[in-house]
Order: sequence, then structure tokens, then C-alpha cells
Amino acid sequence: MNLTSKQGYIYIKNNGLKHTSVYTCAFGAYNAGKIHVSGRPLARTWSLLADRGIYGTSSISLLHNPDDMGWRVGDRVVVAPTVPSSRGNAEDYAIGGFEANNTIKLLNKDGTSSGIISSVFESKALFTGENMTALMQAEVINLPRNTMITGGDFQHGEVDKKKENLQRQLQQLIMSSSI
Repeated sequence: MNLTSKQGYIYIKNNGLKHTSVYTCAFGAYNAGKIHVSGRPLARTWSLLADRGIYGTSSISLLHNPDDMGWRVGDRVVVAPTVPSSRGNAEDYAIGGFEANNTIKLLNKDGTSSGIISSVFESKALFTGENMTALMQAEVINLPRNTMITGGDFQHGEVDKKKENLQRQLQQLIMSSSI
């Protein structure tokens, strides 16, 4: 834990040891064990767009107050697509600042320049039947990363060897049955 930046890091490394069930490079609890990893508390981890996200702009307005939710300048946020049939793309940004009316100024995900919206994010009411409406608004998800779990390249090892053996046996079976 870096007490200055209040960031925690868990780096998982292959030390050559193997567990009978999870093999190598695992993080978690086994059987009745428990593990608890937590980052900065947030009142809400997501909100909805209050207005549509407009192509080419560098800010979005939220349904909820970002300060009340515990969001901070520098946090990463993702705006979910609103294109039908899951055809759209999410866009990720860093929070560059807060403005009036729950508006967030967007930076690129590295926080080095303005974040420009490159999709259309709808915010509208859908009439679903008699006297029934539903709001269709893009979700905005806060992705703070003050507790990072990471590691080196994962190697399948035993799984790859078993797969190779099965492939070899299958080839032998095919060859012997075709004779």
C-alpha cells in the first residue's frame, strides 16, 4: 500500500508452486476461507446521463451529483453505448473537473488532453404501453483503480500439456480408424 497516493497493489507472480485445484497464479480464498479487498468507498459507482451525450463535445451531465457519489477528478469513467442490439461501443475517459448541473468535464483516459465524445449516447423516454414509460439513458460507470490486482503473463502449463496429449491421442485414433 502506498500511503501517499492511497493506492494498493497486489502483484501475482508464478513462483513455480502448484495447487491441486487452481494450479498456478491464483488469488482468492479456498474452501471456507475469506478474502476482502476494498478500495475507496463510493456512495454510487454508476449514474445515468441526464441529457444525451453529444458527439464532438467534451462534457456530460449526470442524473446524480458526482460530489455526493464520491467521484473525484482523475477517476476513470466509462459511458455505456445506447445503440440497439449491442452494436455500439463504450467510451472511457478520465474526470477532468466538475461543473454546474452535475456536469463532468471529460479528459482522455490518460488524463492528458480533452476527451471528445465520438459516439451518440441517447437519453430519451420510451413508451412501453398504456401510461408506462421507461428511460433509455446511457450508464456512466466510475472505475476507480486505487486497488490494483495484476501480475505477470499467465501460463496454462498443465492445461496446455493435457490439451497437446489429447490432440495427439485424437490424431492417433483418426489415423488408426482410417486404415
